[in-house]
Amino acid sequence: MKINATIQSGRLILNISQHITGIIEVNEIKAQIESYNNLRDIQLNIDEAFVVPSALIEYLVKLSKVDHKNITIESSSAVCQLFKELQLDTIFTLKIR
Repeated sequence: MKINATIQSGRLILNISQHITGIIEVNEIKAQIESYNNLRDIQLNIDEAFVVPSALIEYLVKLSKVDHKNITIESSSAVCQLFKELQLDTIFTLKIR
């Protein structure tokens, strides 16, 4: 997994390429988000992935519901469909690439 963080108009944008395979990658994503804890808007651009580990989904739900962060996920239709099937399209903004 490769991850690149940028700030654009007060929004943290994480560009994640290659597969998110396990807890090590999830912890890397968490560390990036936590290093910009003062930002309320977070966008994850997930490329080349077909699954998202449950640990990452749980963390994103916590960020949205407990920490009141605005989460946008831009990815393939398969990843967006996963979030829809989990009925998380009500708390995240989903964009298909």
